[in-house]
Amino acid sequence: MIIFQYLDALPKIPLHLLVDALIPDESQIGFRKASYKRWAAKPELLEWLNIHISSYVNIAGIQTQEGNLQPHCDKRRWAVNYLIKTGGTNATTEFYQRPNHPVIFSGSGYELSPEDELKVIKQVVIEPGRWHIINTHILHGVTNVESQRRAVTIGLNSIDPFSELKCENI
Repeated sequence: MIIFQYLDALPKIPLHLLVDALIPDESQIGFRKASYKRWAAKPELLEWLNIHISSYVNIAGIQTQEGNLQPHCDKRRWAVNYLIKTGGTNATTEFYQRPNHPVIFSGSGYELSPEDELKVIKQVVIEPGRWHIINTHILHGVTNVESQRRAVTIGLNSIDPFSELKCENI
């Protein structure tokens, strides 16, 4: 079962595509929740992602985070991310399990309720400039965020996300 994995076989995004990569238009925000926003990416970046990373970039954009991200599950099954700004040297992505519940949720979009108790099953301080994949149907959140966190994100929904990536050596 994949929880988190670096995807170093995927090419790095050229730096010129990361400068002003998002469309700064509030009407272009694809998703907003507390301290998190997923902005539309500029066409040049989307074209590069389509050619070099995946043809499935219909759920792609720039995510920004201004504080901690509470435990949740996404509607998409997988997130393939490229961290641009870490949010601080100790910003930690954590994965959780509710006691007496499966690790992977069969539903989507689950958010934690106050009475939920959680067990941390994995923690990672993600390095910038490296592609990684996370299983977003596992409860996950980000703690220790001290500054803006920013990443390119691609959402994939197939059972086998690697079949949707343009790299044979993963």
